[in-house]
Order: sequence, then structure tokens, then C-alpha cells
Amino acid sequence: MKCKLKKQRDMLMKMNTYFKVGLLAAGLAAASVHAADESGSLKFKGEIIAGACTVDGELAPIAFGDVSGSAIVDGSVAKQDITINLTGCPAVANVKLTTNGDKDVTNNKLLKLSDSSLATGFGIGLYNEDGSELAVQTESNPVAVNPELGTAVINLKAAPVKVGESVTGGAFDATTSFTLSYN
Repeated sequence: MKCKLKKQRDMLMKMNTYFKVGLLAAGLAAASVHAADESGSLKFKGEIIAGACTVDGELAPIAFGDVSGSAIVDGSVAKQDITINLTGCPAVANVKLTTNGDKDVTNNKLLKLSDSSLATGFGIGLYNEDGSELAVQTESNPVAVNPELGTAVINLKAAPVKVGESVTGGAFDATTSFTLSYN
């Protein structure tokens, strides 16, 4: 009987050893598969164009003048036209403008007022020529480039838009740079 028990015990120990070796092998295989997931490749694509549009002339500040704080609600009051004339454009179909200014903290679609502004409770809304909203840091609607002249005109609008409970009076300003993209 002792001999039979010893054989069973030896057999269990061998099975236990095989099980441990199998588990170790499976773990190593899983680790090598996991390591393979940590690598990859990047593919870069683009198109080199023959130059870029140039802003024709100096852009004048957009002056809203005196605006009643109680009239500032949804951007429908004091809208100002913005015209950006471009020359020397490459032979592409369209040009788009993206503003790079700081977003208002309450409404991130609006341009934030400068920290030096005394007026509060609103931001500057930007609009495409068709009246659709142009959120800060997004592309404008495409504007056709005249292929013969290499010119384009980007027409936008801007207006103060209420963001807080109330608008407080005082001088204000906001600034944004912009970039042009082509397609």
C-alpha cells in the first residue's frame, strides 16, 4: 500500500511540475505578445504648396464703439464686419482661416477678453460670412481662391456675446492671431 501511495505522490508531483512549467511558458508567451503590442508605426502624409497667401495691407482693429451692457445677449447686437484680403495665394481651390486666440472660460466657442479689460461678463463671438458660428480655434468655412489672380477675400463678423449673469461696463479688448490652411 505504501508503494502505491508513493507512486501516486510522485505522479502528483510530476503533474504539479508540468503544470508549473506550462504556466510559466504561457506567461512568457503572453509577455512576448504584449510586448509586440507596444510598438507600431507612424505614416506621415501631406502636400507641399508653392507658397502661401499674404494678407494684403494692415488689418485695422475692429471697433465696436459704445455698446449698452443690457443689449449684449446672443451676438445679434453690434456685429462688425471683418474683411481679410489675401494676395499671392497658391494655385489651390480654397483657403480657410483658423483663429488661435484664447477661449473664454465660460463659453469656449468665444474669444476671451484680455486680462486688462475692465468690462466683464461677455466674450467675442466670431461668425462666418453666412452667419454660422466660427468657434475659436476651429476652421472657417472655405473661401474660393481666384486661380487667375491668386486672391481671396475672407469675410467674417464679430460681436460681443454675454456669458455671465450680468455684463459690467468698462473698456475691453481681445486679440487673436490666425493661420491659413489650403485645400
